[in-house]
Amino acid sequence: RQLLDILIPIMTATLSILWTLGLMGLVGIPLNVVTSIVPILLIIVGSTEDIHLLSEFRHGQRSGLGADAAISRMSRKMGRIVLLTFTTSFIGFLTVSLSRIEVLFQFGLVAATGLALNFLITVSLIPALLSLAGRWQIDGGRTLALPKTPDWPRHYFAFLRRQRGPVMFVALLITAAAASGIPRIHINHNAIDSLGDQSELRARFDEVNAELAGLESFSVVLDSGIEGTFLKARYINELVKIQTFIAGLDEARGAGHSSTSFADYLALLNAAFEEVEKPKQPRSDDIVNELMLFLDYDHVKNYVTPDYSRARILVRHNIASTEPLQAYIDRIQGFIDSELDPGLRARISGDSVLKLSATRAMILGQLQSIALLMVIIVMIIALLFADLKVGLLALLPNVFPVIVLFGVMGWFGIPLNIGTTMAAAIAIGLAVDDTMHFMLRYNEELKSSRSQVLAMHATLRGEALPIIATSVALISGFLVFSLSQFQPIAQFGLLSALVIASALIADFVITPLTIAALRLVTLWDMLSLQLREDVIRKSPLFVGMRRWQIRRFILSSAVLSFSAGNTVFRRGDTSNAMYLVMTGQVDIHLTKPDGSEIVVETFGPGALFGDVAVLVDQARRTDAIARVDTTVLLLTREAIQNTTWLHPGIAAKLFYNLSVDIGSRLIHIVDRTR
Repeated sequence: RQLLDILIPIMTATLSILWTLGLMGLVGIPLNVVTSIVPILLIIVGSTEDIHLLSEFRHGQRSGLGADAAISRMSRKMGRIVLLTFTTSFIGFLTVSLSRIEVLFQFGLVAATGLALNFLITVSLIPALLSLAGRWQIDGGRTLALPKTPDWPRHYFAFLRRQRGPVMFVALLITAAAASGIPRIHINHNAIDSLGDQSELRARFDEVNAELAGLESFSVVLDSGIEGTFLKARYINELVKIQTFIAGLDEARGAGHSSTSFADYLALLNAAFEEVEKPKQPRSDDIVNELMLFLDYDHVKNYVTPDYSRARILVRHNIASTEPLQAYIDRIQGFIDSELDPGLRARISGDSVLKLSATRAMILGQLQSIALLMVIIVMIIALLFADLKVGLLALLPNVFPVIVLFGVMGWFGIPLNIGTTMAAAIAIGLAVDDTMHFMLRYNEELKSSRSQVLAMHATLRGEALPIIATSVALISGFLVFSLSQFQPIAQFGLLSALVIASALIADFVITPLTIAALRLVTLWDMLSLQLREDVIRKSPLFVGMRRWQIRRFILSSAVLSFSAGNTVFRRGDTSNAMYLVMTGQVDIHLTKPDGSEIVVETFGPGALFGDVAVLVDQARRTDAIARVDTTVLLLTREAIQNTTWLHPGIAAKLFYNLSVDIGSRLIHIVDRTR
C-alpha cells in the first residue's frame, strides 16, 4: 500500500536490465529466442528479494522504529538471508551455462550476470532510497501502529501436527502419482512444432513436406579404404540394398522415395543404353566401366569420392519430431550392422543426426545441471547449518516440485525441449530461496523462543506474507511467458509457474513438518558464540566434549534471562526442561509444612538444576528464583531428542554426564540426611 514499495522493484529491475543489455552488447552476445527472455526474468526474479527487504523494513516501522533503525534491523535480519538466496538463484542460472549448446550457454551466462548485477543494485540502492524516503514518511509523520497479531499460525501448525499422518500420506500420494508419469516423458526439440498450429511458416513447411520427400536430410556414408571400390557392381549393389530397405521404411510410413546415391545415376544411364523405361542397375564391372566413359564426375561428386573408395547415400525425410526420427535412423543402422558387406564400413551423419546429438546433449546437460544444482543446494545448506542431515532435509520440499514438474510433463505429453529443461533448473534455484528464508527465520526465532513450537508460530507469522507475495509475483511473471507463440518459451513459463506454486505448498506443508522438531544452528552462530571458560570448566554437562560440540549444543537450546528476584519456575509447574546457569546465580527454595521457605541450594555458572524433569513427567517440587541478574540455558526434552537424532555422539556424552551428575547429587543428598 506504499507507492515507494512499487517503484523500488521497478527501479532495481530497470537498472539491472540496462546494465545487462549493455554488457551483452559490449561482449557481443546477441539477442536470440532464448536470451530475449532475460529482461523479463530479471523483473520477475529481481523483485522477490526487494519484497522481502521491504517487508522487513515495514515491519520495523510498524514496531515504532525510525527509518535508520528500521534499515539497520532490515540489514541485520535479512543480510545473510538475501546473500544466500541470491547465491542459490545465481547457481541455478549458472548451471544452465554448463550446456555445450551455444544458446543455452549464452542464456545461462547472461541470466546469471544479470542476477548478480541486480543483487548489487538491490543491496546498495534500497537502503539509500529507504533512508531518504523512509525518513520523510516516518519521522515526518505519525508512526504506524503495530496491528493486532492474528492467531492463525498457532491453529494452522496445530492442525498440521494433528494431521501429520494424513498430510504426509497425501503428499506421498501426489508424489507417487507424479513420479509414475515421469517414464512417459518424451524428447522433442522440433523447431517447426514449436511454432504452433496457426503459424504461416509451419503451414508452408508442411506443404513442402507433403509435396516433396522432405526438407530434412542425413547421409549414409560407406567407406572401403580401397581405390575403385564403387566401380564394382558388387559394392554398387550394397548401395542399392540399403536404399531398398529405406524405401520400404518410407512406404510403411506413407512417404515417397527419399534416397539418392551414385547407384541411381548409373541405373539411369544404364537404362538409357539398354532402352528400357525403368532404371536398371549394371550387372557387371565391365558394364560399369563402360558407363563411366559417358558419366561426367561433376554430376556425381556429391555422392562418391574421386578415387571411388567412399560413397554416400543422401536420405531426405519429413520426420520433424525427435523420437520418430531417432527410431527411423536406428532401424537403418540396425539393417546396416546386420546386412552390410564386411568389406565396407558405414556411418550415418548429416544435419538430422547432428540435431539429434545436439538435442540429446542439451537434454542430458540440463538434467545433469538439475542434479548438480540439488547437490550444491544440499552442500550450501549443510555448510550453513554445519550439518549434512539438515541439508538433506531441506532438499525434501524442493524435490517435491521437481517430481511434480516432470510428472505433469509426462502425463500431459509435454516434451523435454530447450524450454522445459531450463524451467526445472531455474525454478529450483528460485524455489529454494523461500525454503532458506523459512529455515533462517526459524533459526532466528529459536534463539528467543522457549520451544520449537513457539518458534514455528513466529516463523509462520513473519514469513507467510513475503513468501506468498514473492511466489505470487514469480507465478504471475512466469505466466507472462505462456502468451508466447513459441511453444518452448510458453511451456517454460507454464512449467516454471507450476514449480513455484508447488514449492509454495511444500514450504508451508512439508517444510514445517520437516524442521519443526529441529533446533537449527548456523555455522555463523557457532563461530560468533563466545564461550565462558568458567562455565565450560565448572559444568558437569560438558565433561569430555570438544569445543565445537559444546557450541552446537548451547546453540541448539534457548537462552533465557531473568532479573534479580524473578522466578525461573514454581513449585507445581509441569515441565520437561532443565537449566544450565550461564551467568549469575539461582536459589532453590523449598516450602516447609509450616509454610516457611528455606534456600536448599544455590547454583552458579556451569551448574545444572531442574534436570529430573527431563527424565520424568513430574510437577516441580521447589521454586527456582534468580538471586541476581541471571542467564540460563533452557534444555528441553525436545532439544535433547533432536541432538540424539542429529548428533548421537554429542548425545551419548550428554547422557553419560547427566547420569554422573544426578548420581553425584543423589549421593550428596543421602550423605546430608545421615
